[in-house]
Amino acid sequence: MLEWAHIKNYTEKYAVRLKPAYVVLTKLVIPLLPRCSIIGLSRVTGRLGILIPSRAQTIGFKNLDAVFGTNKSVAEKRKILKESFSSFSLTILDVMWFSRNPKKRINKYVDFKEGPLKDSFFEDKPIICITAHMGSWEIMG
Repeated sequence: MLEWAHIKNYTEKYAVRLKPAYVVLTKLVIPLLPRCSIIGLSRVTGRLGILIPSRAQTIGFKNLDAVFGTNKSVAEKRKILKESFSSFSLTILDVMWFSRNPKKRINKYVDFKEGPLKDSFFEDKPIICITAHMGSWEIMG
């Protein structure tokens, strides 16, 4: 019977070797998926982040304990952490997804208010944009 430590070492050893291929495959596949798949994938990733023990999960719970102490239940903290994992996943997926047909997708999914940013966003010159950290602002890069 295999011990957990052996399985973990085996997995880590091959994960390092497969990571570059995984990244390339992900960058090729994610932009081809429909928007609803990107949203669904980010939700699944959030759920997996809670189900699979990880360093990120441990740090997340420690941070939530530091912020909320006993004011929030373990179930409430799990929900916050799951939503945080989902939000982070959506941000990463969006960076890749918006790389295909960016002008078309940004026009469809990003709401620009009237003003100078709307007029100059797709011009071929640099602009400085100051914004609140809400939503997937990273796609503007």
